[in-house]
Amino acid sequence: MTKNQLSSRIIELQSEITSATLKGHKSNDDDIFKSHRMELMILRCMLYGEDSKICKTEKSNCRSCKK
Repeated sequence: MTKNQLSSRIIELQSEITSATLKGHKSNDDDIFKSHRMELMILRCMLYGEDSKICKTEKSNCRSCKK
């Protein structure tokens, strides 16, 4: 994927989560957006690099990754 494609997919996924939240969705570790959060982490690491602060923060915040 190109950087533009990665960015577009990140925006698409994040927009879906934000829209649902604005409509009253309460997020939790096992909700319908679990796969979105995993994909977002992977895409951000691809976009910014495995050694980037963003990637390291994403990985440390990912509770489902630690299972």
